[in-house]
Amino acid sequence: SSVPAMRVLAWTLVCATLAAGGARPTRATAKPTRRAVPKPVKRSAVFQAAPTRKLQDVCPDQTVCAVSDNHYASHFLAQSVADPTQLCGADVEPKAVASPSEAVALVTPERWDFAREMSRSGEGAPRVRVPDPNLPEGWRMVTLVEDPAAAATSGLTYEVVDGFAGWVTDAYKFTRLDDTCTVQNSVLGFDFHLHAPDVSRLVVFAFIHSGGQYVGAVNIEAAPAGAVTRSGGVRALAGGWWSVTAPEFSDPTVDVAYVGTEDALECAVENGGCEAPAVCFEAVGGPPVCACEPPYQADPAALPDVRCVLPPNVYDPAAAGYYFRVSHGDRLDHGWQLEEIVVYSDSNCSEPVFDLTAGGGMNDNDGLTYAVASSGHYVGATSMVDGSVSTREFPVANAFDGQDFTYWRSSCLGCDPGKVDPMVPGESDTAFVRFAFTGSFTVNCIEVRHRTEDGLEHTRANSVLVERGPRAGPGCGVEPGQALCPATSRWTAARAAGDASFRVATQCGMEGARIYGSLLQTWVDERALPGMYQQVPSACSCYQLCLDNMQAPGVLVGCRAWQWNQETLQCELLTNALATGTATPGEPVVYWSGTVGRQIFGYSVQVNHTEAAPAASSAAEQSGAYISEDHHAQAGTPDLSSRTWAGNEPLRRLAGHTMAVEAAETFYLEITGAYLPQSHDVNFDRSDRQRVKVVEAGADCSGPLAPGLSGASCLQVMHEVHSSHGTRVVKTHTVCGAAPHEATADHATFGPFSLQPALGADHFDVCYCAGECSDAGHWQRVGPSFEVVGQVYTYEVD
Repeated sequence: SSVPAMRVLAWTLVCATLAAGGARPTRATAKPTRRAVPKPVKRSAVFQAAPTRKLQDVCPDQTVCAVSDNHYASHFLAQSVADPTQLCGADVEPKAVASPSEAVALVTPERWDFAREMSRSGEGAPRVRVPDPNLPEGWRMVTLVEDPAAAATSGLTYEVVDGFAGWVTDAYKFTRLDDTCTVQNSVLGFDFHLHAPDVSRLVVFAFIHSGGQYVGAVNIEAAPAGAVTRSGGVRALAGGWWSVTAPEFSDPTVDVAYVGTEDALECAVENGGCEAPAVCFEAVGGPPVCACEPPYQADPAALPDVRCVLPPNVYDPAAAGYYFRVSHGDRLDHGWQLEEIVVYSDSNCSEPVFDLTAGGGMNDNDGLTYAVASSGHYVGATSMVDGSVSTREFPVANAFDGQDFTYWRSSCLGCDPGKVDPMVPGESDTAFVRFAFTGSFTVNCIEVRHRTEDGLEHTRANSVLVERGPRAGPGCGVEPGQALCPATSRWTAARAAGDASFRVATQCGMEGARIYGSLLQTWVDERALPGMYQQVPSACSCYQLCLDNMQAPGVLVGCRAWQWNQETLQCELLTNALATGTATPGEPVVYWSGTVGRQIFGYSVQVNHTEAAPAASSAAEQSGAYISEDHHAQAGTPDLSSRTWAGNEPLRRLAGHTMAVEAAETFYLEITGAYLPQSHDVNFDRSDRQRVKVVEAGADCSGPLAPGLSGASCLQVMHEVHSSHGTRVVKTHTVCGAAPHEATADHATFGPFSLQPALGADHFDVCYCAGECSDAGHWQRVGPSFEVVGQVYTYEVD
């Protein structure tokens, strides 16, 4: 059995010599021969060699010998581990011995490079590297490498520390002996490297024995002050190596062995016990930490447990301005005259928004940012005795000055609402007054005061229309030269007999009603933002937030319904209205709620039509977030018994959308919006009454179809229009076909169509009607124009 051992030793000697820079051995030297095997000699018991010197002749100096575990146990280096001072003799030369279970090396300041890197001889054994032992002259160092999971020759045991995984390196013990053969383990500047390539963060423990007694295991980077006078450190190197700086121990004679491990990584198993959407963070050596990342916040009511909830957004009044437009509802042949317009914060018109005492009106409130406008004011001219002409104006500012002796007078004398003078293009016969506020002000009631003098009854309207809309929007606003943004809410009121004023409550939604549905979530800068807002001053402001998020970025379905809590001023935006609840009679009203109503977003031209994708079979199959009873948005699958949940509803996706088609190419038109006239109940389904038509760009929607359009037809009808300028006959093309062949509450698809445009016509508009389409006022232009590319030429011969 000694022959194989000798072969390994011989090759080890060659490798070590080459590594040390020695001359390449000759072939005779490199090839093992039987002469290298000592012949057995019969000896008497009194002449047997001591076991500590049994292999000293076959392990040359300055080499690393690989031997079996049996040979290793009988080697004098292995037997000196318990008492390294035995290796201080002058006749003990530097060398190293490695077995599958352990390895030991003795080095000096002059001869250490041969054992720069050590490991057990077993396959895949972890490695240790000592770049420089930093030994003063006359010192020695003994390096012991042992498997921490096996019985150790050193007598040390290595129990895994709580909070950490198993050992990822071997155990390494470095005993430094000074020139007097005294153990010195507190010398500074000693570093060694450990190879642990599959570890994300190496943690090194020092197992300490003192006086033959086990003291404990300490993390070298966080060792207690009583054990060390300077902590160690660990840093990553290239190639899976880690540099370890040994600590300075308070007792220089302690026995210390170093073992590498890593954190237990509890977060990798069931998120470390953290309730989603909480994020689990590893704490080295300790239990994981659950935390909430933006936009989530920890719910204070759940402490000390960590429950992450989506916080409500903060309402920004600066970005939520709005306007009111007040117009008359009946014909006034002597114009319209208004003494004052007063706004109130309550719906009973009893709490003025502004202090009107001492004649102070809206014009006198410095904190108000508002703009006023009108359809125009009357300028009167009076001839004086001296022949000069005196003029008197009645501007709209008079209606907001808090004075009862000033008034606004419309520029029109024959004011007819909703009618347009055909002799003056673009000139309306409707008189109106408009005023705008920032979102900081809440207006829930408007009082419109006429002049009260006798003989002016003919200047007082019998009904008024009050409209509210956003102060600014894409391509619209209240500034001079801007088109007014479309109104989002409308109220009408009739004047009581003998009363010279109107009081119009301008609250939005259903009083005392709650809507249960899916909570809206939008994505901004890769963050999920909930559809909840705090400090929203009114139900109308909540409604406007829903309108602003009807086509929220990053979601398939935008806001479709809303509810506002007037006690907490919290606004919730929902993607659908699944159920509605009302307040118990006799209880105070807390909630106001509503839907966005019918809205048209736009259209798309589709050249490759596909059928709708199958929808989820039930709300229980939807996933996302839901609103709990305490109104916190949480992740997970909802409990349907809670009646309020939020999920991501599937929305049909159409392929081939474009805004340009080839001439004579078949295409479809898809109208998208909210609450289109469709119902699953056939008795109430009105989707077949929807119509669409294509007209030349810029043409009126009541006009004829674009020449060359196939797939649609419209009949010409005659209408009598009565106005203050008389009666006129108007021709319209508003009785059209055909009905959509596919419709839901979110879209309606019409077609197929094809278009062979006339020469010079290449852009076309799309007009849509939701119902009762014979009335020209029910048609509206949808979106931008689309283009038809190319021409198709046809020829006719006799």
